Amino acid sequence: SEKICRWNHIGWQGALLGRVVPEPLTMATVVVGGPLFDRAFVRYALFERAGTPDAGVACPDFRPTAVRFQGAKDVLEGAAGDTSAKVST
Repeated sequence: SEKICRWNHIGWQGALLGRVVPEPLTMATVVVGGPLFDRAFVRYALFERAGTPDAGVACPDFRPTAVRFQGAKDVLEGAAGDTSAKVST
């Protein structure tokens, strides 16, 4: 989450594309999956904790989704069929 927070402030373009595109590339929307989505927590973790953004840098809109991601921890643990099997994070 630290890298995502930093990229939301300085842009997602990277060093090479930054030479071609002078303005930072920012996200308009970030979709977060999972049953425990908390907009205020996600906003703080992925944007606000880095401090006040530069002029022209807007906070992305954080939205929840009910779509289950195939690589999510709960999906992988459920697919194993064994409730004692845990996926390391």
